[in-house]
Amino acid sequence: MLEGARGLADETADTEKLAAGHEVVVAYCGELDGALELLKGATSYKTVEGQLDQRDNKIRRLRAQSKKVIADLEPVMHRLIPKINAARSGPQQVIDKRTAAKFPSGRSVELPPLGGPWKLGGTTATDVAEYADRATVTAQPFKDSSCEAERRRLVGIDKVSIQTPEGVSWIATYAQKGHQLELACAQGASGGVVGIVDLTGDDAKLFDELGKLVLRMMQTQLGAR
Repeated sequence: MLEGARGLADETADTEKLAAGHEVVVAYCGELDGALELLKGATSYKTVEGQLDQRDNKIRRLRAQSKKVIADLEPVMHRLIPKINAARSGPQQVIDKRTAAKFPSGRSVELPPLGGPWKLGGTTATDVAEYADRATVTAQPFKDSSCEAERRRLVGIDKVSIQTPEGVSWIATYAQKGHQLELACAQGASGGVVGIVDLTGDDAKLFDELGKLVLRMMQTQLGAR
């Protein structure tokens, strides 16, 4: 435990506590070993009685100190053990295990690796993914219009983010009546695609995954044209 803690650069204070506690425990174990060695070499109890009494007094005192030190350091050890194990195992490789799924339109998309059930629907033109009765993700094409016109029609200028991925004209995220909403638009050669995320409740991690999904759905629609 102490050697593992010494390998954590940002845990100097707790490492010093462990080192001090380790000295107390080592002293206790040393006295126990000394008593055992004394008994092993004795020809009779009387020949070592006085020495055993002296060691017994030290052992009792050190045992009490050792028990207290271990109890005091227990929270520190519980906190450091996961860090030590992580440091020993090295950096973890994160694998994004997505599931390929197909809409009724015939278009396919990779669904994010979430725990709940998915239901895919829509038409030949529009793709809809429903997640765990909590969210709906839609990719809907439009013709004879532009992303600028769709922006004015759907959200207004005040809710639009100016930081968008490549190929996306605008993204708008906002909350409304217990829902988290994200709208996005991507322009194509003749029209474009509007993406909509509608999530019930407040879940930032899930909302982020669904935002990535709607962009993939939009790209799939534009690529199919």
